[in-house]
Amino acid sequence: MFSIFDVDKEKYLCKKISEILPFILLKLPSASLKYVLQTVRMVFDRLGIVLECKTHIRKLKYRRGRTGPAYYRSVKFSRKSTNPEPSKEFENFTKSYREIEFFEKIEITNISDDRRIPKYFEPSVSEKGLNLLIGISIPIGKKGKLNNTIPGRFFYPIVLQENFTGNCFNINAPFSLNDTRDRLNENDFNTELIRNAAIMGCKIIKDELLMKFGLNAYDILIENERRGNDSFIKFLFEEMKKEPVILTNNKKNRDLTNRKKEFLNKKKYLPCYSDKNKVALDLYGFISDSEVVLSGINPEVSILFLHREIVDSFTIQNVVELMVNDEDCIKSGKIKGWQYTSVNEYKKELMNINMQKKFLNAISGHMKELKEHVKDFPNSLKNSKSLLNAKGTLSKWDLFVFQGMGSFPIRR
Repeated sequence: MFSIFDVDKEKYLCKKISEILPFILLKLPSASLKYVLQTVRMVFDRLGIVLECKTHIRKLKYRRGRTGPAYYRSVKFSRKSTNPEPSKEFENFTKSYREIEFFEKIEITNISDDRRIPKYFEPSVSEKGLNLLIGISIPIGKKGKLNNTIPGRFFYPIVLQENFTGNCFNINAPFSLNDTRDRLNENDFNTELIRNAAIMGCKIIKDELLMKFGLNAYDILIENERRGNDSFIKFLFEEMKKEPVILTNNKKNRDLTNRKKEFLNKKKYLPCYSDKNKVALDLYGFISDSEVVLSGINPEVSILFLHREIVDSFTIQNVVELMVNDEDCIKSGKIKGWQYTSVNEYKKELMNINMQKKFLNAISGHMKELKEHVKDFPNSLKNSKSLLNAKGTLSKWDLFVFQGMGSFPIRR
């Protein structure tokens, strides 16, 4: 028995269509297809409402060394009332959505013989399975800047309403869907597509986004609440642990338009408070620039790198370890990011008054943290022969510093 399609149901339907229609039409235009859908107009006579959506696609030419095309996409959506005085429930509005989409040719092996891939994705038979195009895109704001406020979605190429990528990356691929075509099925085919999209995401950040958006390119990694599918986030950070994506503090990286950038090639250090989750700029300099994440990256992204175990935290505790166990640290490689690889080189640098000031300023500036989190502090420093005295030699700390804890060196 069918229920009556009354005004209330029509209002609900109109609101839902207003929310989702731009994303339904966003990916449909394809430069490789002869005919594309460009405009959709829907009229609700009973409500006096007109919905109109226009799409636009333009192929980009700045790509280098890629196996697939890149597009600029936009969609403009408007809702207008035919009534002279529109109701507050259905006020007139116009909104736009823009993105840049990158396609790559990939090979899929986990595919059944009866699976049909739309021409949109340009499928072709390969030795191991099937070659096809998949797309990954990023939202763009009005002034051409990265917009990471919009939750990323899965497309086929019509949007899936029940799944989100976890950040603002959109993925466009011939996924296996459920019967209502609004959710991903859990199978090897979808897993392989999403894993390939994660690999693409890392490459695009390195090769495209850093040049176009600067350090803001890393903001695309910030996770949002609307998830629904954890696999893309998981694969993306797994790939970042293998594929160097994070810029070092090397001077050559100050010019992000330079293609010869230096990336952290292994799991390295981020000078950061492990408990306060703030970038500790005064800890820069204890480890070499090639071992340090580039300063200036959004602190929220820096914390994300730590949370996802892409980098390690270099804290004031490591500074104390260097002064207390200098030779042991260097020989054992305990502080792997430390820029001095030999004991003699370290001892020579420790005799430098500037390095002494750097140590003392760091320790005095983090005294509260040291007392709370470093075991046996300050006793751990008392017998360490690493404090430069007036004679120009290294002495123990207990005679100079810890008499009643009142004469600890003050930052000058």
